[in-house]
Amino acid sequence: MAIFSPVGGGNLYTDLSAAVSLSLPDGVDGAYLQAFAQNVRFTLDGSTATAVNLLRLVADDSITLIVFPPGREISVIEETAGASLAVQWVSISR
Repeated sequence: MAIFSPVGGGNLYTDLSAAVSLSLPDGVDGAYLQAFAQNVRFTLDGSTATAVNLLRLVADDSITLIVFPPGREISVIEETAGASLAVQWVSISR
């Protein structure tokens, strides 16, 4: 069974009018993401997020866990003005 432990206090991003790249800090395996006020689009493949990318976080709906290899970045952008994004980095122990 995997145990997800928070790393640091988390971040709140309130200006997502342009794509923001989130890099994994050392000792981190993934992140919990939650969008507020407006939907957010994101990428995991190193490309820059746009307002019409495939992956979507629906505002105020749920928290999404993303686990990915070191060296990768998450790119995020709002679909509509006014979105914000909470990010809580996590480490995984098995």
